[in-house]
Amino acid sequence: MSEYKIQVSVIVPVYNVEAYLERCIQSLLKQDLLDRTEILLIDDGSTDQSGKICDDYARQNPQISVYHKKNGGLSDARNFGLDRARGEYILFVDSDDFIEPDTCSALLQEAEQFLADIVIGRIQLMRPSKAMDRYERIAAERFECHKVYTGKEYLEGCLEGGALRVEAWRNFFNREFLENHHFRFKKGILHEDEEFTPRVLLSASKVVLTDFAFYHYDNTRSGSIMNSSTMSMKKIQDRIATYEEQRKSYQSVEPRRLKRLLEDDLSWKYIDCYCDCAPKNRKSLGIDRMTVFQCAFRPKRKLKALLFLLAPEMYARTKK
Repeated sequence: MSEYKIQVSVIVPVYNVEAYLERCIQSLLKQDLLDRTEILLIDDGSTDQSGKICDDYARQNPQISVYHKKNGGLSDARNFGLDRARGEYILFVDSDDFIEPDTCSALLQEAEQFLADIVIGRIQLMRPSKAMDRYERIAAERFECHKVYTGKEYLEGCLEGGALRVEAWRNFFNREFLENHHFRFKKGILHEDEEFTPRVLLSASKVVLTDFAFYHYDNTRSGSIMNSSTMSMKKIQDRIATYEEQRKSYQSVEPRRLKRLLEDDLSWKYIDCYCDCAPKNRKSLGIDRMTVFQCAFRPKRKLKALLFLLAPEMYARTKK
């Protein structure tokens, strides 16, 4: 590495992505802040050529450190990287995606200018997504770029518009902020960002949005979450367990309106899990329909939750 201090740590969990990995690594090596950036490739027990690709790049590029570990899942790989990161700021990049060449310098400038805990950027998709488009529209309507908000203000604005996004790789984190609050991803679950991001935002004092679309999310792959038409029981059960934990933790959230908006968001998520589950397995989910109704806050959500309370199977059929 160079004589400069490390300002940005890019953490890349790697698992069986040999077809996409070089595209990702090459985008990281094109960073204009490369002499002050470390790239941590966390090989999470890959069984294809991903580990070898990581090692080949590390031999030629001193900015890259490779760690080979037993498979523990995305959360475990990210936590592994966090425990070893030296940079002042953290960026997570999924190994089948890639970023713009000036990402690290642009996000660092934004973070240092405002002493931000989190800088939230925009993303670029390879295939249009109504959900992502909705978020971008709501964010543009409710927030100004290059202005400081608290994490609670950001959450409230997104939830008011019904368009909260929780992807960890959308965010540029101050490492000291993460360490001071002992933030780590919950291991052993899927949809880990749904558990991690709201928790982090609730503690953030300074959140800044930028209009820089730095992250390229490849949603054209058949295995992409956005392209998945089915959801496994493991995913659904993990989501419900996360929502149960969040519902309890939200009881102490202030102001009350934010608390109710967070609960309102959980209301439709419970319903979404129920509808995404195979009919024969829905009863085993243990979703309390009265809880779903009590969580609902906004009028339209309250009406949907009431319909779900009275006739869940009929509601699920109409939703499909």
